[in-house]
Amino acid sequence: MANRSAANFPSLITNMRLLFSMIGILLLVTSCGISRSPRDDRALQHNAATESLSAHMALRVLREDGTSKTFAIVLQNPQHALIQSVRAWVQFDSSAIYVSDLTIEDGRFSLFAPGERGIDSEGGFIKIGAATSEPITDALITLATFTVRSTSSDASVLTFYDWRIGGDGHTAVLSIDHGNALNILSAPSAIDL
Repeated sequence: MANRSAANFPSLITNMRLLFSMIGILLLVTSCGISRSPRDDRALQHNAATESLSAHMALRVLREDGTSKTFAIVLQNPQHALIQSVRAWVQFDSSAIYVSDLTIEDGRFSLFAPGERGIDSEGGFIKIGAATSEPITDALITLATFTVRSTSSDASVLTFYDWRIGGDGHTAVLSIDHGNALNILSAPSAIDL
């Protein structure tokens, strides 16, 4: 009897990983509704305490070549929280810039929400919604890179889209704490081009 239990242990581990992966994907998918209208975050503040917002997401310029720049989406996790999933939607003005070459840099983010692994040039979004099969605790993560080329002399801005304190927007970092999903991402800032 003990040998049968030991033989089933790898299968149990695999099933548990699958379960947690599915939870991450479900968390991403349940918050996929797109709304361009502003929402009042005051009603959502009970979902995440301000002191739990320890992670930071930023855009960093890696290379610059004339009218072209390569950016990295960087996630800072100074408290080594257990990160299960990330949504990073970057909004841009598609009439002023052209975005290309989106690459997911960290292969541990391998489970993607439907339609959230690409560039929506028409809508003006870089869409990333990814979960990991096992939580990540790294202090610094380069999630993805992309290239931006100016097509207009107008000033343009890249901004993280739809951050909400409760984590139900289009930019969030979710951690699982005692079976509950918790947004740990503080409000990210925009970057001028």
